Amino acid sequence: MATRADRIEKILQEHGGRSTVSLILNDLALVEGVDLDTLRYNASASATVRQDNAERVKRGQAKRFRVFERDGGGDEERGCISLVASATSPEAGKTDGEKISEQVVLANSLVREALKEHIKGLTWQEFESIFLSRLLATLGFQGIDITKATNDGGVDAFCNYKMGIVSHEAIVSAKHWNKQDVGPGEVRQMRGIVSNADTGIIVTSSNFTNGAVSEAEKTMPGYRTVILIDGDLIVETCIKEGLGVEEVELPKLFRFKAPSLSDDE
Repeated sequence: MATRADRIEKILQEHGGRSTVSLILNDLALVEGVDLDTLRYNASASATVRQDNAERVKRGQAKRFRVFERDGGGDEERGCISLVASATSPEAGKTDGEKISEQVVLANSLVREALKEHIKGLTWQEFESIFLSRLLATLGFQGIDITKATNDGGVDAFCNYKMGIVSHEAIVSAKHWNKQDVGPGEVRQMRGIVSNADTGIIVTSSNFTNGAVSEAEKTMPGYRTVILIDGDLIVETCIKEGLGVEEVELPKLFRFKAPSLSDDE
C-alpha cells in the first residue's frame, strides 16, 4: 500500500525531481482527495519526508529525499524538497524547453514563498498602514484613508470603489495573523460595525476558515457585503501587479531544426 511518502516521491518525479512544499501540497490534496486547507494544517510534507528518511536510515537504506533543516544540517533550500539523485534520472527524455519551463515554474513558486514570508515578517503596524494602503491602491480602491492605530473601532481604513457607474463606500479591517486563521466571528463583527459603508473588507496575512467564507457569502436584506482577501490572494496580487517583485526578461530559446533542402519549403 502506497504511503504518503510514496505519493510525494511520485509527485516530485512528475515535477522533475524537485519542487516547493506548496506545489507538493497542492498535488497531494488532489491525489488524496482532501481539502487543501485541511491538508495544509494537518500534514507537513517536510515532516513526512524527514520521517521517511529516518526510517530508511534505520533499515540501512539510502535516503530518497533532500529537505531543508533549520539547524543547517539539511541539503535543500528552505521551502523545497527534492529527490536524491538515482540511476534513473526524472529528467531523462525531457527537452531543454521542458526542463527550463519547469525551472521557471519552480523559481516563480519560490518567489511566492519569499513574498509570503516577507509579508508575515512585517510588524502589525507596517501591515495595517503602509502595506495595506499600497495593497488597496493596487487592487483599484480609491480615496484610501488609513485610521489611527488606537481607538479605530475595528476599522483600519476607509476607501471607495466603483462597479460600473455605481460608487460604493467600504470599511477595511486588517488582521496580521500568522498563527491563526480568521473565523466567522470576524465577519459578523465587520457587519456589526456602525457605518454608512455598504461594503466591508477583511485583509489577512493568514487564511480564512471555511466558516468565515460561508458567513461572508450570506446575502440578506440589510447585510453588509464582506470581501475577504487572504494571504494567497495578496501574494497573487503582488505578482500580477509587480508589487515587491519584478519581471525578468529571459533570452530567446532556440532548438535545432535541420534546414530543409527542398525547393518546396
